[in-house]
Amino acid sequence: MSNPGCFGFKSWLFAIASTTALLGCSPGGGVDPPPTPELGDADDDLRKSLADLHASVLALPESGEMRGRLAMAYDINEFEQTAVATYEQAEALDSKRFAWPYFRALVLGKTSDYESALEAMDRAIAIDDGYVPTWLWQGEWLRELGRYDEAVDAYRRAEALGAASVAVPGRAQILLDRGLAEEAVALLEPMVEEDPHPHLHRMLGQAYRTLGRTDDARIAMARGRQATPLRWYDPRVSERADYIFGYSGRLRHAQDLIRSGAVREALKVMDSIGTVRPDDPPFIGTLAWAYTEAGRVDEAVDVLRAGLETHPDYYRFHRHLAQAYLEKGDRGRLRHHLEQVVAANPSDSWAHEQLGLLATQEGRHDDALAAFDEAIKNGAENPAIVLHTSAMIEGARERWPEAIERFQRAVAIDESFTIGFIYLGRSLAEAGRFEEARDALAWAERLDTNPRELASAHARLRDLEKELP
Repeated sequence: MSNPGCFGFKSWLFAIASTTALLGCSPGGGVDPPPTPELGDADDDLRKSLADLHASVLALPESGEMRGRLAMAYDINEFEQTAVATYEQAEALDSKRFAWPYFRALVLGKTSDYESALEAMDRAIAIDDGYVPTWLWQGEWLRELGRYDEAVDAYRRAEALGAASVAVPGRAQILLDRGLAEEAVALLEPMVEEDPHPHLHRMLGQAYRTLGRTDDARIAMARGRQATPLRWYDPRVSERADYIFGYSGRLRHAQDLIRSGAVREALKVMDSIGTVRPDDPPFIGTLAWAYTEAGRVDEAVDVLRAGLETHPDYYRFHRHLAQAYLEKGDRGRLRHHLEQVVAANPSDSWAHEQLGLLATQEGRHDDALAAFDEAIKNGAENPAIVLHTSAMIEGARERWPEAIERFQRAVAIDESFTIGFIYLGRSLAEAGRFEEARDALAWAERLDTNPRELASAHARLRDLEKELP
């Protein structure tokens, strides 16, 4: 509670009631100091940077801007509860600033406190109701709470502001939640024609399954097998990036930037921490990764070679060098480093797969099959493709039973794998198993892709049937 002696005049009470409720008063009559988090094993740079910001807030206790900066630092460095409280203080000091209730809402939503998140988001919307992500977040949180009509309204507002690609699937998910599968299909089918995002296919598969359209559901679910949630561009959150402190936090930030394609920004971050731990293997590997993604492969190679001199037993440098030489098309060096990877880490499926592709290109088919089998055994990222590639080797050698077995395993993993069904059909036809071949090609036809290859397979099946006595 606020100190009843803090303010000298009763006439002020109404004007400052909301501020005192949030901030209270210190014994000396000023604003409460900002909270501090438990830093645990945080590194020295993070500790110092947070301490400096905290001191700035104490020096300017009435500044909403300074308190908001501290809140952003807590937020982006994952001190979530402390960030929530500090954003609240910043908002009380500067109630017209959109960022403070908005960022507070995002942190609350991240911690699944949707009711509080929605209250904060309402205040952000009152300041700027034209910022699309506010409505998308509001729709998502309202749906989580089962407040479907309000969620639909939020999604429609987002759609009106130009965010149909995310807002319409949001409305479709609400229809699915309500058991209105036919209406969900009506929304989703036109969307997947324009944007075959795996998440949309997965939603469509759920709707088909509810309607009893089993085959359509199998295809859609297979196409949505690697679905990730739909997300949207939110430029305001980048304001917090300047407050990522500490070596580890900045290194993770650089890696996230590389994954998102922002390689130039990632290299700037790497440059800012280059003198902190220049010989740290994760730093060297990330820098080489950034150089490779930027097309500066020779620089990546130089960095990794120097890293191997310092850390000769760090096998990941061999993996990074293999990726670099793959980019350069240098097969000899590629093979050498791939062999070093599997010697140090036999469970590295990517290295086994690349060795299989190298052996295929060089006509060493038995070696290729052995490498592909190792990749599958160790969890290949896309096992259907690896199995298909190995099946093509067996087909080229006219080993039809072996080819069929591998194609069957591939399409069992991915029932939307059109080319897999086509070549399964061709292999079955070559083996004289015509009825099974027709079934495989019929499924490929249902998938409605690769028409040229499908027509060729049908023609080959007809020719083989004509050859029967």
